[in-house]
Amino acid sequence: MSKLGRNDKCPCGSGKKYKKCCMDKQVQPINIDPISQQQFQDFLPKLLNYSKTFDEQLQPIYKRYSATYTKLNDADARAFSQILFHWLVFNAPVIENKRTIVEQFVDEYREEFDNSLHEVLDRWTQVTPSLLLIEKQGETATVKDSLNGHVIVPDQTAAFEKLDSGDFLFGYIYPTITGSVLGTDALLIPDKLRAACLHEYNELYRMYKKDNETESAFVKRHFPAIIGILVSVLEQKTTEIPKVGQDARAVYTTFYQSISLEDYSTDVLLTVKNKWLDYYAKQAPRIQKPEVFAAALEYWASKQPNQWTTVTQKGLSEKYNVSATTISSRFKELDSYF
Repeated sequence: MSKLGRNDKCPCGSGKKYKKCCMDKQVQPINIDPISQQQFQDFLPKLLNYSKTFDEQLQPIYKRYSATYTKLNDADARAFSQILFHWLVFNAPVIENKRTIVEQFVDEYREEFDNSLHEVLDRWTQVTPSLLLIEKQGETATVKDSLNGHVIVPDQTAAFEKLDSGDFLFGYIYPTITGSVLGTDALLIPDKLRAACLHEYNELYRMYKKDNETESAFVKRHFPAIIGILVSVLEQKTTEIPKVGQDARAVYTTFYQSISLEDYSTDVLLTVKNKWLDYYAKQAPRIQKPEVFAAALEYWASKQPNQWTTVTQKGLSEKYNVSATTISSRFKELDSYF
């Protein structure tokens, strides 16, 4: 694959020449000696070894989310586990003052690296996961961050060469001394599952984003939940986006808006929604108060394997302003059908 020329059309879609658009956003290679190059090659292994210092903080979060990957085949489970661990190192605020492990490592060991590497080390403290689109035109190949529109010309790797134009991934762009590289930990979204996967992502983004929060910040904050969407879609092989009536939507929306996205695994949340929609379509229950079925759905979710939120019918009664007896009755109806 060739590099973009200065006068080529910018791949971001602006219609401008590359030199007048995104060229200045590309990271320029740095000139370093062999010793510094070896230091950079040692950076990631040292960082990952350093992360073991924080096992007490990391393991509960890692086990919480990775437990849901057991339903996948071994190769997929390893891939999801790897990128989850990388998120814990690069983005999870597990250290005092909401700092990340990579930030702490770079601060502590910066002076052990040559000055020529300090800029690239700082870039490592800023990596964030995103939704990435591969674009290949002729001899030119780029990666587009679909959340902010940024386009990069990545270092060419064997893994990148295997991707096709139009491939869509959850993943990272990692800094290198020559520019940037698409992480080999990226998760490819199969073409036939893409529409369903992005539909569920957009629903969660609409419901759980904070006021004035950018989409990139949302994905960074909730990345384990975001890749959990792909776990669910892969498991259920979901290819269709269901049509949802107002009453049915009111119930699962009430449930979703009554919890935090960290309360349950995303695959369980989507299972709850899909089972509820199937139940509603076939049983046509009368919905006078959405909170009734929403409370029953949350109780059902809490009873599923590998969930970490414990609720009681009494607690849900107070939360949803519904009697515990009613919740119990509706839960039994749903559980027998689900």
